[in-house]
Amino acid sequence: MLRTPLLKNKIPLLGKHVSLSGGLVVLWVSVLYGVIVSIWWKRLSTYFDQRQGSAHAGADLVAAIALTGHFADVTMAMVIIPVSRHSALASFFQLSVSSTLTFHMLSAYTLFCLIAAHAFLYVAWIPVFQNLDATLRHIFPVLNPTYLYDEVFPGNTSSLGKWRASLVFTGTVSTAILLVVSITTLPWVRNRHFNTFYFTHLVGIVAIVIVCLHASTLFYCTAPGLAMWVLDWGMRVYELRETLDGQVCDALLLHKVIMLNIRMWQVTDLTHGWFL
Repeated sequence: MLRTPLLKNKIPLLGKHVSLSGGLVVLWVSVLYGVIVSIWWKRLSTYFDQRQGSAHAGADLVAAIALTGHFADVTMAMVIIPVSRHSALASFFQLSVSSTLTFHMLSAYTLFCLIAAHAFLYVAWIPVFQNLDATLRHIFPVLNPTYLYDEVFPGNTSSLGKWRASLVFTGTVSTAILLVVSITTLPWVRNRHFNTFYFTHLVGIVAIVIVCLHASTLFYCTAPGLAMWVLDWGMRVYELRETLDGQVCDALLLHKVIMLNIRMWQVTDLTHGWFL
């Protein structure tokens, strides 16, 4: 029932049908984003209006920066869910590899769009900062507009003040790493240079650590996915202890058997209108 297609035609660019289960996942993610907006936007807008005062024209812009950051936190949590072949999640819920990889791909591209919006809003804040009068410019720092000047380095020389000022740099570095990862996922790169695609994904682990330094809330959002990764690797290590039965055979004979099976598969499936 859950695999019942909702649309007759495939989705453009993706080339995939939307099943009932896929529609429910899209609905769930949309409701999740809606809940984030309903809970956080009013609170963030009110917080920065009260904290920075009505004289500060960029209060809503700063609230938008924080909101897109929360969006990115939640989306990152969805991206790092293990979707490899025979993963614990896919095995338990009997999910196809195609479904899990599609979910991972869409979540990852959504994440990068949110990161780009987060960065663009921060860049848009800089002209607002420069247009403030001298008094307000001394109150609001350019490195981290979510804090006041005396809470961020150089206004605050403590380790906490320096960490708050470093967020723009950790955000920039992690964005650069994720940009490289995103480029290698493009079909014309992935199909021709799979090893590059694979190993840049491993570098994404470094990006996750840096992003956790950028936003402390990210660790709590990604904790379930990280726990699933630990479970996945634990299952793989445990399976390595088992012996695998094997049989040595002639490579040329094996090649002929495989080619014969492929030809038989072609003849059988051509009657159903499918082509290899």
